[in-house]
Amino acid sequence: MPQGVLYLIVGPSGAGKADLIEAARRKLAEDDAFVFPRRIITRSDSMGGGEIHQAVTPAQYDRLRRDHGFSLTWSAYGANYALPASIHDDLDAGRNVVAMVSRTVVEEARNKFSSVEVILVTTSRPLRRRRLAARGEALDLIVTRLDRDALPVAADHRLQTDGGIEAALPRLMSILREGRFSQPTGRRRSMLTGMAAANLR
Repeated sequence: MPQGVLYLIVGPSGAGKADLIEAARRKLAEDDAFVFPRRIITRSDSMGGGEIHQAVTPAQYDRLRRDHGFSLTWSAYGANYALPASIHDDLDAGRNVVAMVSRTVVEEARNKFSSVEVILVTTSRPLRRRRLAARGEALDLIVTRLDRDALPVAADHRLQTDGGIEAALPRLMSILREGRFSQPTGRRRSMLTGMAAANLR
């Protein structure tokens, strides 16, 4: 079975990554060829910035890391982040995984996984500032996040969200559905197999 694709969503804070991923997850809710794992973060649910995630304590995070419970880990803004180790099984089973990560782990991911597509999501600085302020971020943290714009990344695809999440969503769906490595699995593969068998009758 071909490996699934690991789609890494990256970009500066306030670009709308979490909202874009959630919109794609809803669109693909009935398609088990795609998996949207929750990030594991050492921050409370009330500090999630709108992102659905698994909150853990620093002690729990350290224990999971020692027990090889993570696939990728990084730190930013005083918190530790991780993707669960379960994505290895998903990719081995031919499922495509869509996750938001830091740009600092892209190279590690490319070395660790056989099929990686990096999608860079960006927007204008003034709009990012407004979005971060609307999330209730402290002014000093907003400045810190805005100053990380220059962090480089080698992206396979680029999306702009200045026109809103709904305007950018069709482009993301096209990337996910038409990726050159994408393979149908589970329910979708059964449907295609059934259609092919019907055509042979």
